[in-house]
Amino acid sequence: LKLLSPVKSSGEWGDGFPCVANFLSELFKDQLEHFLAWLHIFYKSARDGDLRMGQVVFIAGPPESGKTFLSNKLMSDLMGGNQGATGFITGQDNFNKSLFDTALWTIDDAVATSDYRTREKYFQMVKQVAANEDIDYRRKYVDGFSMQWKGRLIVTMNDDGGSLNMLPPMDPSIEDKVNLYKVSKV
Repeated sequence: LKLLSPVKSSGEWGDGFPCVANFLSELFKDQLEHFLAWLHIFYKSARDGDLRMGQVVFIAGPPESGKTFLSNKLMSDLMGGNQGATGFITGQDNFNKSLFDTALWTIDDAVATSDYRTREKYFQMVKQVAANEDIDYRRKYVDGFSMQWKGRLIVTMNDDGGSLNMLPPMDPSIEDKVNLYKVSKV
């Protein structure tokens, strides 16, 4: 991974990145410390070359609040890139070679569906990504095999009732594998 390099010195929150700090502070409000703690573990383990398993992040908020900008731009730049994982996570595309090139997978407002099979496949894959190090790796014209992946999945969604259907049922088998953030419009 080619992560964004940390600065050599430290200071107060926002020193050297006031626009990003203001954006994150406004977006997350009182949940910022929790998000930064999750991000710290993800970034530090990647920087140390020893990615650790971690929770799937769900971010819900109003339309045009900056959720996609956060996942597909800020997080992508920080973590050396991202790949959209909607097709793979929903079972619509089994070829997932490109997903293994990055530690950050994203889904953006795409899975809210009433189709039972798609939703069940989606829920099972979210759980697998959060709980299992080994994921089936498939590329065209090559037999699939199990491969280790310890990255993170970020799912962004609007905060209306239909979009919130992207949240998996919170039972004891998954609740410790998920972080949910409600964000505000910046």
